[in-house]
Amino acid sequence: MRCVARLSVALLACVVAPLLGQTPDVCGVPPDGAAAAYLHLSAGQMKKELVELHGLKPAEDGDADAILRQTSTVLGGMLAHVPNLLAQEQLSQRTVALPYVLNEAERSSGAKMGASRSSGAQQMSGNSRALEGQDLEQALDEMLTTSSQQNRFLYRVTSVPDPVLGHVLEESRTNEANEAVMLSSRAGSPHGIGFSKEWLMFIPANLPQLRLRFLGRQKIDGRETLVVAFAQIPGKVSLPAEIQTGAGSCTYFTQGVVWIDRDASQIVRLRTDLQAPIEGIGLQRMRTGTQFSEVKIEGANLSLWMPAQTEILWATKANAGGELHRYSGYRLFSAKVTLRPAP
Repeated sequence: MRCVARLSVALLACVVAPLLGQTPDVCGVPPDGAAAAYLHLSAGQMKKELVELHGLKPAEDGDADAILRQTSTVLGGMLAHVPNLLAQEQLSQRTVALPYVLNEAERSSGAKMGASRSSGAQQMSGNSRALEGQDLEQALDEMLTTSSQQNRFLYRVTSVPDPVLGHVLEESRTNEANEAVMLSSRAGSPHGIGFSKEWLMFIPANLPQLRLRFLGRQKIDGRETLVVAFAQIPGKVSLPAEIQTGAGSCTYFTQGVVWIDRDASQIVRLRTDLQAPIEGIGLQRMRTGTQFSEVKIEGANLSLWMPAQTEILWATKANAGGELHRYSGYRLFSAKVTLRPAP
């Protein structure tokens, strides 16, 4: 997959990126059957596992391969016409120590989530509980979506010719002083970049790297969508994502769910998860969720489906965190722009 996804997290001291050279050992290869959990869970189990599937009408009469072939053709055509774009980006971030304890009395009184949390280990009381798994992700999501502390950047998408795919998209960002903003574990700098381009795994050249399963139909924001689960096939992914740490490198593979507009054959929503924890570096969970919207590009007579927001959530044994990227105001820009490096 030629889709760049990078994550730099202080609690992991890692970078996630597609492998462009040698192939390091996969840290914690999932046992047979575990990698494709989303392809085998029942509809009820899937709805319990993914809150985004609430409202799904399960069905088995859809042809996942045919649905994705049509969508892949549409995406490939759109990719060939994506110009160089600018957008406004708002970034919210949050990291908490684990166990993360929720005071039920505080919660029921309507107190703001996380307002009284300390950075150290927390004591349990009779009316409190430690959040885990999906509950922890929902708490982080609430913190991110309601946060008043946001960093703003100018987000750039550049279309670059590629000998295999025809075109690929590269992203960068600058601050108000037109200084390049690099991937960093420092607060205020993006810890994750490139995840908003994960839809590139569905273009024609990458589609054979996936196993697919039709889940059913679901209405999202008034749109009728076809819902398909997928999982990368480790032996067929030519450029798997890579996590680099001070102790070495690990490749990883994803599974997830994609929601496709029934009429436009465009991706409306995309969620990805690890196929299995990466025990070698203590990464228990990593989830991304991207929502797409149709945007009109003035001056180009173009209608594109672009990311409106991307959320990244992760958890280790000691910490959990996330960040929310919101994009708006897509417009044309000339690639002949000189970016000054940050001091």
